[in-house]
Amino acid sequence: MANPIDIGADEATFESEQALVEHLEEKGYEVKDYGIYSKEPAD
Repeated sequence: MANPIDIGADEATFESEQALVEHLEEKGYEVKDYGIYSKEPAD
């Protein structure tokens, strides 16, 4: 089994990150998302 792909982003790139995660998972990759989980600023 291949290693998972680690990914993370901040609120500025949240939507792009979500699209990338969805694309990778559709292709069969395991993705570990270490980014934020909303578009709201974290700081």
